[in-house]
Amino acid sequence: MSFAIGLYLPLSTTLPIFIGGAIRGVAEWKNKKRNVHVSSEEEDLGKGNLFATGLVAGGAVAGVIVAFLSASDPISRGLAKVNTEHGITESLGGEAYKWLGVAFFALMGFVLYRVAIARKKNS
Repeated sequence: MSFAIGLYLPLSTTLPIFIGGAIRGVAEWKNKKRNVHVSSEEEDLGKGNLFATGLVAGGAVAGVIVAFLSASDPISRGLAKVNTEHGITESLGGEAYKWLGVAFFALMGFVLYRVAIARKKNS
């Protein structure tokens, strides 16, 4: 999937996929170090994979919805009224606004890592 996406999307949009793969590598290394054995079925449908797939799919769906909504001038003007980017940029400053995005991305990466290394609870 990453190769196919890399063919038509710019590097800036595929970087999160690379970081997700790096997080998976670290989580697998940690699980191996803790002697946590993962079956092939669990590896394919593990919590970390499902969470990451949900993030990718959710981002894609949100992008499509915003694209459709932005195509209509009245809806686009309505979205501009509820856009908080200008207010946040003024209150935090331009650079702090960018760092806020980085902080949220790092938080999602941390949550993904924690989900990927979480031990199964015995029922």
